[in-house]
Amino acid sequence: MSKLKNNDTVEVTIPSSTRHLHAMRVLTCTLAESMGFDARESEKTALAVEEALTNVMEHAYHGEESHKMQVIFELERRKFTVRILHNGDQVDPSKLSNVEGLSDFHLQKKKGGLGILIMKRCMDEVSYKFDSPMNECCMIKYLPADEPAKAKRK
Repeated sequence: MSKLKNNDTVEVTIPSSTRHLHAMRVLTCTLAESMGFDARESEKTALAVEEALTNVMEHAYHGEESHKMQVIFELERRKFTVRILHNGDQVDPSKLSNVEGLSDFHLQKKKGGLGILIMKRCMDEVSYKFDSPMNECCMIKYLPADEPAKAKRK
């Protein structure tokens, strides 16, 4: 893959269907690796994106496949940002499970939240904005200081 330039943006609009999750996972890994993330960190980033997309499909769109989601990848020098935008129902993450570790997850009486826990463990930052007409999940992963901020040639 050729080297991406600093401050590249890649935008994809997909239907709210699980059949597109694999393609989004591959795209996320490819973009992360092009920035210099190793395979392990790229996979963790892809897992977080897959969880966020699944959350939108299940909780914001209630499994209805007729809706769209916009995924925006922003590739900066040492910062990989993924924004997922949708116009489905708002899901307040604070009302879901609030545990910090998997060992405590089973103790919670609330339903849901495991995907959010996975997202937080895989990414450096996870935030939400609920604005009309679009809701946004924003996830950020920083390239470690000891990694080169460039694509690794294959």
